[in-house]
Formats: sequence, structure tokens, C-alpha cells
Amino acid sequence: MNAVSLKRAQKSLRLSHSPRHPAVFLATCAWIGPLPVVGRSTHLGSFGMSLLTPFLLWPVLTQFGITAALLVLVVVNFLGTWALQWVEKDGIPEDHDARAVVVDEFLGAGLASLMLPYLWAHFHLSSLPEMASAALIVGLVFRIFDITKLPPANWVDISWHHPYSVIADDLIAGLQTMLVLGAFCLII
Repeated sequence: MNAVSLKRAQKSLRLSHSPRHPAVFLATCAWIGPLPVVGRSTHLGSFGMSLLTPFLLWPVLTQFGITAALLVLVVVNFLGTWALQWVEKDGIPEDHDARAVVVDEFLGAGLASLMLPYLWAHFHLSSLPEMASAALIVGLVFRIFDITKLPPANWVDISWHHPYSVIADDLIAGLQTMLVLGAFCLII
């Protein structure tokens, strides 16, 4: 990452400490969150991470299975919680859920991505474009639930005043995505 984009990311996060801190690296998912997409004002952020996560977990799911992907999510959950606590305390105290912080979207969309092997098998998807379409659909459906924040996600988002609430509402959206996709598979 060059110095200009690093300064933009630092400004986006309004960091009072080093933008190279491991907590910032984790909270932004290796600086994916603040990456500029179009010009200077648009960042990859939540939407990009929601769509990208199923593709990031794809190799883990296909090579090692759902258990390994779940283990990755559990480890990222613990590390992400620590990172969010640090970022909220020392990095962005005035903003509870900054745009550049996308570890929560990674976890929520990652949880929803655990449905991919089931979707691939249920609909007999074996070609790369078919499998990629399913991954894209998982990311989009997750993003819809993440934006709408249906109960209980809205309650967690409003009522909890803890860094973990940033992650918890996305995990709920991930579970809601799994339920809807599972129900869809049962109906079709």
C-alpha cells in the first residue's frame, strides 16, 4: 500500500495511533475496507466485503470443508473482537461502526458462505461460473439482511453498546441468510 492510499485510509478511520497497528489491519480485513474504488470518496467498504467474502472462503470450503471454514471464522471472530475493542478505544472513538471497518461483514458473510457447499450440491453446480454465481448470490442476500437489520439484529445494533455488537448484528444477518437460503433449497 503506497503512502497516499495509507493516508486516505488513516483519514477514513480517523486514527489517533499508527494505521499499521495489527488491530487496524484486522478490523479493516487487511486494508480491504478503506481501499478506494472510484475516485477518492468511494471505498470498497461493507458492500465490497459482503460480496468478496464468499470468494475468500471458497478455497477453504472446497479444499478443507465446512469445519475448517468455521474454524477460520471462530479465530477471526476472537481476533476481530480484540481489534474492534482497540479501534474503538484508540482509533475511532467518535464512530461506533466506521465504514472502513469490515471485519464484521467478513464474519457475517462468512457465516452465510457456509451454505455454499450445500447450494452447490443441491443445485448440481459444478462449473466455475455456476459456483461463482451462487457465491455472489450468498453475498447479495447477506448484504440485504445486513442493511435491513431485521429483528433481532436491529435490537442488538441499537441496544448493545459494546464493540461486539458491531459483529453480532452481522452474525445474525448471516444466520438469517442461511435460514432463507436453506428454506429456498427445501422449497425448490
